[in-house]
Amino acid sequence: MISTALSIVESSSDFYDVLAKKIENKFKTVENPKPNTVAGKLAGCLLDQSKVKVPVTCTPSCINSIKLSSDEMKTKGLKPCDYTVILGSLLSEGYIFTAINNVRSSNALLYINSNSFNGFTNEDLAKFKEEFPFVSKITVVSALDHEYKVLLDPVEVDKIPIIKENTLKPANKINNVLIVIIVLIIVLLLLYFISKQ
Repeated sequence: MISTALSIVESSSDFYDVLAKKIENKFKTVENPKPNTVAGKLAGCLLDQSKVKVPVTCTPSCINSIKLSSDEMKTKGLKPCDYTVILGSLLSEGYIFTAINNVRSSNALLYINSNSFNGFTNEDLAKFKEEFPFVSKITVVSALDHEYKVLLDPVEVDKIPIIKENTLKPANKINNVLIVIIVLIIVLLLLYFISKQ
């Protein structure tokens, strides 16, 4: 609902800067606004550029937030994001890629749900190339905190490290084996105590 209201307001340029300035004044003291909250929708672009390792306007927080007023953009020396911005969610079956802005650039920022990045499997790389054939260079960034730490400096897409298996898969397999062993132990203990009665 907030997103719909904001998009209507953003299309009215006369009123937009007035509202954006009021929002900026109200929320300027908010640090680390959580995504998908009122503060996140209204203050996501107010991140401190000195603490963020990528352009503020290209962060998921800012892309999913109300845009800054033109005065605030000038004051902070910011420009609109000119990267293709992509979220990469690592699931047990591999990455799912989702573009979160409408920019078609040969340079992309890929935000992942991890604090480390070892590379893509061949399947993930093929999926990325199929979904974003216009991207030739990629920077991988951690989306787990609002510092947006760069995990892989800009690299040609074809030079992304290739790994055999996503790091999430083995952990899931180990967790599943542990769960089965624990359940078996519980069942055996129950059978033992039942037989003692």
